[in-house]
Amino acid sequence: MIVVGGNGGGKAGEGYGDDGFDARAKPEDIRGYDVRTGKQLWTFHVLPQKGERGAETWEKGSGEFVGNMAAWASLTGDEELGYVYVPLSAPTVSYYGGHRHGQNLFSDSLVVLNAKNGQLVWHFQMVHHDLWDYDSATPPILGDITVDGKRIKAVFASNKTGFLYVFDRVTGAPVWPIEEKPVPQSNVPGEQTSLTQPFPSKPPAIDRQGISEDDLIDFTPELHKRALEVASQYVMGPLFTPPTLKSSGPNGKKGTLAVPNAWGSANWNTGAFDPETGMYYAASWAQVGSYGLSKATDPHATMAYAIDWQPSQPARHLNDDEKRAQTQSSELSIDGLPLTKPPYSRLTALNMNTGTLVWSVPNGDGPRNHALLKDLHLPPLGDPGRPVALVTKTLLFLGDSSDVVFGRGGIPGPAKFHVYDKATGQVIAEHELPVGTTGGPMTYLAGGKQYIVVPIGGKGYGASWVAFAVASRSESITLTGLAPAARVANAVTPAIYTDAQAKRGETVFQKNCAKCHSQRGFGPPLRGDAFWSSWDGKPARSLYSTIISSMPPDDPGSMTEKNVVDTVAYILRVNLLRAGNKEIKQAADLNGIELMRPKP
Repeated sequence: MIVVGGNGGGKAGEGYGDDGFDARAKPEDIRGYDVRTGKQLWTFHVLPQKGERGAETWEKGSGEFVGNMAAWASLTGDEELGYVYVPLSAPTVSYYGGHRHGQNLFSDSLVVLNAKNGQLVWHFQMVHHDLWDYDSATPPILGDITVDGKRIKAVFASNKTGFLYVFDRVTGAPVWPIEEKPVPQSNVPGEQTSLTQPFPSKPPAIDRQGISEDDLIDFTPELHKRALEVASQYVMGPLFTPPTLKSSGPNGKKGTLAVPNAWGSANWNTGAFDPETGMYYAASWAQVGSYGLSKATDPHATMAYAIDWQPSQPARHLNDDEKRAQTQSSELSIDGLPLTKPPYSRLTALNMNTGTLVWSVPNGDGPRNHALLKDLHLPPLGDPGRPVALVTKTLLFLGDSSDVVFGRGGIPGPAKFHVYDKATGQVIAEHELPVGTTGGPMTYLAGGKQYIVVPIGGKGYGASWVAFAVASRSESITLTGLAPAARVANAVTPAIYTDAQAKRGETVFQKNCAKCHSQRGFGPPLRGDAFWSSWDGKPARSLYSTIISSMPPDDPGSMTEKNVVDTVAYILRVNLLRAGNKEIKQAADLNGIELMRPKP
């Protein structure tokens, strides 16, 4: 028995797939091991060595120093065929390719290997000469489908572009034609863009691709005007519009706007397949990103141009991924609202027997309760993030994403766990969660009852598991679990803070929160009826999680744990919850505390 593993990761600036200024890195090869002894049996070179197939796609000797192309998403095995399906990612510093002319195999490819010896069976490259970090980031899904009366052993491979590629998993032949189409070309010195990119004829893309003025937010004329002002500072165009140079001249641009951005429409969470019906369900989001290149000025740079994600004032407590996401979301938003029209995330059903769209719906409320939108009474707009779907015989389960890394896009309030009718996309039940989901649900039967278990987690919350019981009542479905205990008569929120702590919290509030949460601000007041209408009966920990993950809106995540617990203390005091002689030392001190409006 063989275990196949791929490397992943890298250090920013020094051989990193996402960004940096150093073109040099190590290829992250795929290896096979004897599962009993751990002995390495074979290696597949993701960057072909001299004389190997694909080496010619790295021109001017670039194959000798470029690297990355990890299989950082899960691999998939077909035990009957003895094949392993490997989704590979982008090459080193994927936004500028002047140092790596050519198609750059096997980056952004689905590679199929013989598990016994590591030999290449077949491959398909989904993005040639990647300039957008459009990885093949989704675990390939195996399924049998019937197309025009013919039964096909298929593999479904999605890409960050939002395309879903469908192949005969034995031969590698596309189930439906894939056409190489001309794409916009780069004018960055030294760059040589691929003249074409592969566009599948079926199924349709799972989310928005490319951006124009027609895609900008337009709930109100004022919002659309502000969106135009932001977008006009960038180059816009269809999918595969290449990165451009930043320019400060009179008609200069800040770079290229792209949808999807480097986080992708599809990612590690995207796919779920129903083997009985042949339906593929895709969870996606379409966030706007910018690709602006500048001359690489670092003395250690080994490439001419690089992209700079760093915020002008880096926020604390954020890793590199969060900083990049935060920079993009703050620059390309309107007071925290996305630059484009909704939906901001989707759940899409595709019939893989016909390659056609069956339905597509927003997943989650999204920012419809934002201060600039709340009076418009909008339908669900979709919660940005990376939730994972679970398909059963009749239902589809999908939660809102966690705020860990950059999910939910700073949307305040509780996340939800949704139950969909998988035939129509209609939400038939949902349940509030203290924080969003961080992985895929699973289901099991016990005592004749069906249960769903899903991992959840969030900033300042930690990680935990939530279990639901699924109860069918005639034609309706209900979820039971996490139900709050009945409130005891005359119960009150315990005294968990001190007056001194609330005083410190007032200082923090005035600095970080007052400009929005005041009579003149666009945020809701955090005292009196306005506060209690949203927070009466809710966990105090959720108030903390909302603040630390999404506030202030122009610099989310910048407040320390101490600042946030002090702010919570201040909010409790202005809402007439009594002080005591013990401070809130850390977020965990809020666990199990329910916010209860005091009696008059």
